[in-house]
Amino acid sequence: MLSDSELRAVWERAEGYGYPFGAIVKLLILTGQRRSEISNLRRSWMEGDIVTFPSEFVRSSREHVLPIGAMAKTIIEGLPERADLLFPSRLNDEKPFNGLSRSKRTFDSEIDIEPSLYTIYAARLAA
Repeated sequence: MLSDSELRAVWERAEGYGYPFGAIVKLLILTGQRRSEISNLRRSWMEGDIVTFPSEFVRSSREHVLPIGAMAKTIIEGLPERADLLFPSRLNDEKPFNGLSRSKRTFDSEIDIEPSLYTIYAARLAA
């Protein structure tokens, strides 16, 4: 588990990292969802402050409803509106962003968290 100061360090690093990876990290923190769920998030799944993940997309194979808080909604509303995907790839708006591993390595290189305490956060991004 990350301490408050460690979580703050991750958040601040995400603030400086920018779109798309920084926004993905912030939404992971705020929602507790899996990396694949956030990186594949679509505008068509959202209605107001609710996201409904279709059953064919969720690991449990059951529709998953997620309330979106004010901070997460503000982040989402501030994203570029290129496609239905919130985080489309650079080359194809129908495919999700695919630079997660490379972005995470760069992101991690400038964060000051003990590796043993950082494991849960890193595992969430690798899932």
